[in-house]
Amino acid sequence: FTMRHSMSFSVQTMGDRSLSLGTYTNSMMYEFAENLNARADVSMSYSPFNSFSSGLGKGQKNSLSSIYLSRAELNYQPWENVAVRVQFRQIPYGMYSPYGMYSPYSSPWYGGDGF
Repeated sequence: FTMRHSMSFSVQTMGDRSLSLGTYTNSMMYEFAENLNARADVSMSYSPFNSFSSGLGKGQKNSLSSIYLSRAELNYQPWENVAVRVQFRQIPYGMYSPYGMYSPYSSPWYGGDGF
């Protein structure tokens, strides 16, 4: 069993609006056998300052501060050149853009893996 902790902080500004976001992630990994392991990442995000929320709905503002399962995966390597990975990833709504789901930057594919 292995546990790892990480913290990230970001600040976004555009004109007279700004957003700050801090995220703590606890990664837990367990090796069942030499060729079978599992991983779970639990993240906690907090936005102490968000001036974008005034033009957005109440649900959008609250979605920035939350606790969520950001990753769960099971890795199996039955042979040397064969690997099977089953993975679940969750990126909170609007994480990449305070403009919401209609922005091209709110996509989970924008910004790469992030880990």
